[in-house]
Amino acid sequence: MSTERNTYGLISLDSRLYAMAGNNIHGSLNSVETYDTQTNTWKSVASMIIIREQFDATVMNNSIYACGGLNVNVFKFCEYYSTINDQWYEMVSMNTERRGLALVAHEGLLYAIGGYNDRDYYLNSVERYDTYSNKWTQIKPMLIPRYMFGSASFMGNIYVCGGEGINTTIYESCETYDPKTNQWTTIASMLTGRRYFKLIVFNDILYALGGLISETNITETVEVYDYNSNKWYYTQSLPDKLWGYGPVRSLEDFSDDRCDHCAAVVTKWWPIMIQILAHDGRDCQ
Repeated sequence: MSTERNTYGLISLDSRLYAMAGNNIHGSLNSVETYDTQTNTWKSVASMIIIREQFDATVMNNSIYACGGLNVNVFKFCEYYSTINDQWYEMVSMNTERRGLALVAHEGLLYAIGGYNDRDYYLNSVERYDTYSNKWTQIKPMLIPRYMFGSASFMGNIYVCGGEGINTTIYESCETYDPKTNQWTTIASMLTGRRYFKLIVFNDILYALGGLISETNITETVEVYDYNSNKWYYTQSLPDKLWGYGPVRSLEDFSDDRCDHCAAVVTKWWPIMIQILAHDGRDCQ
């Protein structure tokens, strides 16, 4: 990338990566750049409406949505990006200020989950955005408050794992939300407690990658969730210790069965996933 970034948004859409906002030694950012996997180049696109870090972003209906975050104060503000117009648009704000939240697109709806603010501290509240009603609605809260945790849409439900909670406890625990019943249910805990990490869905498999496992220790470990047995197990570790990287939800946009296409991505994601796939006995052919 042309700009150094931490606690930023990293989204895959239409075989491109979008790196958004975040912070560096110069302060918080609102700039956005996109990586073209075909030309192996980065270029700048329209900046976000506001400067932000510790936000979350996701893709829905071929647009990029971003909510919450921090720039001096924690805020509710949400916006979305049109790749056709190369423009960000303001949308209805969330009901609650959140940073370190999870923003998950699931079955045509947006879910803003957990996080932290200076009034309520660690949050377990959840709200859902419907594009048709143009409203955020409070739904069933998580079983425990979480901040800087992993999240994913997986097997018809929303999964959340790890993160930080009361007394800065780092969690191994996981839970899943069923939209049909509006209920959260505990599932098997990860083997390692972690925050500032990501849950990634790849080839219908859920991975937990990297993160902070204490105040000073970063991990390169990777865990895989076995849906049928409700168990986590370790797979091949990342080549580097990583934490605080952008929220890529899925790498399916890049899985077009061409290994040369996989290798073209200059970020760490494809080398990481290729190594994991090879370790798990799967081929990129």
